[in-house]
Amino acid sequence: LLWCHAELLLLFLRVSQSNPTFRSLFCKSMDLPRLVGVLVYIMYEDCHSAFHGLINICTMILLNLSEEPSFSEALNRPFTQKLPTKMPLFSGNTFDLLIITFQYLINLNQDWIKPLYQHFFNILWNVSYKSHCESSVSASKLVTLVEVFSSTKLIKKD
Repeated sequence: LLWCHAELLLLFLRVSQSNPTFRSLFCKSMDLPRLVGVLVYIMYEDCHSAFHGLINICTMILLNLSEEPSFSEALNRPFTQKLPTKMPLFSGNTFDLLIITFQYLINLNQDWIKPLYQHFFNILWNVSYKSHCESSVSASKLVTLVEVFSSTKLIKKD
């Protein structure tokens, strides 16, 4: 990664939030599975650091991009990248990778991640109508996520 990747991520977030036309064009013309792979890698690595700001930025980028229908469609493409992390091996699409990552972050059960639960749910909600699980690993983790998101503690909080 670049030494200024945090600043570039924040710049991309601000530009895509303020310019929906840019966001739409970006989602139609980019290799989104590769972008999601990079964002997931940053989120996975940042959860082991002392500061967790990059997880918030990556989550907001995913939430922002999830509003685009072309982003949801791109999540069905096979994920063929090799991430340099300890994530479980799977053969599936990019949506499967998102599910596995969100479930991993939620299983950390840290106080700093709990405010992001609603954003994780919204991302999955936004993309679920055009995306599907191909991996049995992600399908079982999706069931776990549904249990977490439907818990009475989380529902009463909102």
